[in-house]
Amino acid sequence: MSSLQKKILVLIGPQGSGNHCWSKIFSSHADVYGWSELTKKYWVGHNEEPFHSSWMNPNLLYDMTWDCEYYFTNMSVPFGGDVKGNKAIPKVSKFIEVLEDLRFDVQVAVTSRDKNILDLQQTRRWNVPTVHEFLDILPEIKDPVFLSYESLLLYKEKYVRSLRVNIPIDYSSISNTIVNDANQKYICDFKPTKLRKR
Repeated sequence: MSSLQKKILVLIGPQGSGNHCWSKIFSSHADVYGWSELTKKYWVGHNEEPFHSSWMNPNLLYDMTWDCEYYFTNMSVPFGGDVKGNKAIPKVSKFIEVLEDLRFDVQVAVTSRDKNILDLQQTRRWNVPTVHEFLDILPEIKDPVFLSYESLLLYKEKYVRSLRVNIPIDYSSISNTIVNDANQKYICDFKPTKLRKR
């Protein structure tokens, strides 16, 4: 590695919390080595993310060629760990430890989404909610930046500009990335009930 300190943004969060949407945004800048294939397609499986192999075996990072200044990776917890989609938990702490040993400026961003929607989405994917599997590893993460999917949908580019991340962002990519509101399919009409007096 050169004397210039390289920077990497490591995105983590519960499965279904907007990881793919944020990955498109953070991978769109020409100076960032990220998930470029995802910026060209609606959806790509985690097993095709460039750093995928090193999530479970972080020592592979020592063998990589680091030609860029800025990097991005996205670890959903859990994620479909192989071509069959079997569930896997990435070794987040070890992954960060190796990057720091390689003298990277590592920043971690944590995705969030409405918990009721997460429960529905994860039950559809894994047959049970899996938020607890992410919450189990969250205490190991120092000083993350928290990203809100709902704030992204509502405030768009203005919200992304308020974030302090260590890689450049192509703000022009945001409007094309969030054309569809993925929360809409989980919202249905309800009948208001009278509030009870206490």
